[in-house]
Amino acid sequence: MKKRFSFLKISTGVLVVLLALAVLSLKKVDYQPYYEAEYYTSTRARLDSVLAGTRPAEGPLLAGFGRASLTPDTSRAGFGKSLPLAGYGKRRGKAATGVHDSLFIKAIALRVQEQTAVLLSQDALIMHSAVTERVNRLLEERGVAVAPHQVLYSATHSHSCIGGWGDGVIYELFAGPYDARVVQWWAEQVVAAIERALADLTPARYALASFPASAFVRNRLVGSRGRIDSTFSLLAVRQQDGDLALAGAYAAHATVLPPSNTQFSGDYPGYWQRKLEDELGEGTHAVFFAGAVGSHSPYAQGGQPFEQAEALGTALADSVLRYLPKLAWKQQAVLASLFLPIDLPELHARLTTNWRFRPALARRFLPITGTELRALRLGELLWVGTPCDFSGELAIDLRNHAAVQGFQAVISSFNGSYIGYVIPGHYYRMHSYESFNMSFFGPYMGPYLNEMVRRTLDGLMRY
Repeated sequence: MKKRFSFLKISTGVLVVLLALAVLSLKKVDYQPYYEAEYYTSTRARLDSVLAGTRPAEGPLLAGFGRASLTPDTSRAGFGKSLPLAGYGKRRGKAATGVHDSLFIKAIALRVQEQTAVLLSQDALIMHSAVTERVNRLLEERGVAVAPHQVLYSATHSHSCIGGWGDGVIYELFAGPYDARVVQWWAEQVVAAIERALADLTPARYALASFPASAFVRNRLVGSRGRIDSTFSLLAVRQQDGDLALAGAYAAHATVLPPSNTQFSGDYPGYWQRKLEDELGEGTHAVFFAGAVGSHSPYAQGGQPFEQAEALGTALADSVLRYLPKLAWKQQAVLASLFLPIDLPELHARLTTNWRFRPALARRFLPITGTELRALRLGELLWVGTPCDFSGELAIDLRNHAAVQGFQAVISSFNGSYIGYVIPGHYYRMHSYESFNMSFFGPYMGPYLNEMVRRTLDGLMRY
């Protein structure tokens, strides 16, 4: 009888402790409508202020192009020997075994009168905020002729690129052990690309195009039940001496190469860039931007992974080449850039559908405190850089919203900070990788950020 009583006493004690831990560690998912929340009110007011203070310029366009290597530098201790690949958690931070193809950072500088902006992308999974913050300091310290908020960042989102840049459990899961030298070196290379582009400024013309490329992308979240953003968007900029920059944005994840690949590679965006530069010759700068890649996978068939990546990149490049002769070039342009800090909801790292870890606990492995939108207007082009894997389904409506008013909108991902996946709110209760594991800020982050992007587009269209 005493043994039974002791067992019951111990069991009750354990249960009480577990309940106490649950109370201290967990919190219900917040379903308060986002438009009633303080974070929404403050960001709306900030956007109104930013738009009121934005001063677009109109006149002849100047443009410059620059690049720097992002291939791991083997001359630095440890680089190229123990540096991990970023992209897949299945790799568990394993070191790369070599370089399959070179990686780059590429920048397009734009100037109209007193306004300057830079479009920059890189062969990388994302651009982590640690790199962005270091770039900001270097730009200011060196007196570079562009403000940090005038640079619109993105990445190709290749899952076979440089790792070691993220300090924290979640980042190290996808990018391997943190190495501060990576952040420092990466930031130096970004600044070098920007400086070279600014030094190259010369009179230029620009042209816009877009075309459907539905054969190469699918909706990986809900398959045929969902919509697909199949539009390939193109900005072409040609200097008076003939040098040409081609900035392309597309929604398919750069995941043709699987977790089993252990070599650094740009995946299909790398093949796209090399095909255009080889075909069009010296003076060509092909720059790939991850579009609204949320829920969108590549569709590649036949052969080994590298053959599939080459086939996909080459097919998209061939489509661009067919459109080039049809472009209508303009020299006069309106240029404006915008930087909007975004207040975030509480962290929602979920344990179950309706229960999440308390924000203070979640911040230990998800140290995200703030983020931003970056945007620019160049003539009829509206480009918004988002801090996430932004949903291709959301981007369709945003692009249509701009199109009916005579503008071409591009929504790109990975703008220098990262807040996870941002998808339509009706998918939030699904138990999938994107909607459950990687939706870090609750059920209404999708509708909230979508509205801020739309209002940003509306503001830029008014100028």
